[in-house]
Amino acid sequence: MPKNKISEFSSTAASNTDIGGINIAEGMLPSDVNNAIRELMAQLKDQQAGLDGDSFSVGGNLVVTGTSAIGGATTITGAASISGTLSVSNIDKKLTITRTNFAGTGSIATTVLTITVATSGTLYVGSVISGTGVTAGTKIVSFGTGTGGVGTYNVDVSQTVSSTAIAGVTDDSTLTVASTDAIKVPTGTTTERPTGVNGYIRYNTTLNRFEGYANGAWGAIGGGATGGGADNIFIENGQTITTNYSIPAGKNAMTTGIVTVNSGVTVTIPSGGRWVIL
Repeated sequence: MPKNKISEFSSTAASNTDIGGINIAEGMLPSDVNNAIRELMAQLKDQQAGLDGDSFSVGGNLVVTGTSAIGGATTITGAASISGTLSVSNIDKKLTITRTNFAGTGSIATTVLTITVATSGTLYVGSVISGTGVTAGTKIVSFGTGTGGVGTYNVDVSQTVSSTAIAGVTDDSTLTVASTDAIKVPTGTTTERPTGVNGYIRYNTTLNRFEGYANGAWGAIGGGATGGGADNIFIENGQTITTNYSIPAGKNAMTTGIVTVNSGVTVTIPSGGRWVIL
């Protein structure tokens, strides 16, 4: 079969007897030397431009010094460190980060952790491990023969632990942003709110406040008392209720000042609860 793209090349040199149907076996025509080089250059260009549809695997480190534009889905299964700007602009503008902790079986002799079974997840330098008999806070400080799964790892606490279930976490949170500036959350008007899902956080430009979605409704986040300078004196609330609202069961509510409930809007007070307007 003609080798029409790089993925069809063989890692066994003797098996590469043609390129794009051009004979490069022993006894090839002198004219095929030029033709073969030209065909190889064309195939390399197709690979570089992404026109051949081939996957590209990197066995070592991949270092990119320029801007990377990724148009399709990207899956990162190891540790990722991004020191520049990461822009996600695919069709749904969504970046999903899933934390998968390590689970497996292993033992420790002095400062060497030996993993014999890797059930799920990956171990990294910095992973904190736990298990029956493992000293609390034990951390992996370097790889031995292991690179995330079965193999040996060097830990920071000398101990002796017989074979046991080993769990590993890389950090105390799924996403850690090591920075001194800020994180910009989604910003938009009240009408631009997405369909609420518990845990959503955004900044509402209509109400000029941060808000989050929980228990079936959007509500203000933070703020607390305000005042001039460092004073924390005034707790503020709006004067017009524009959207139906149900006070959660088992809760009371309090509002100050004159409040207008717009026509057609309902405030539902749970049985046994109170809404007090001062």
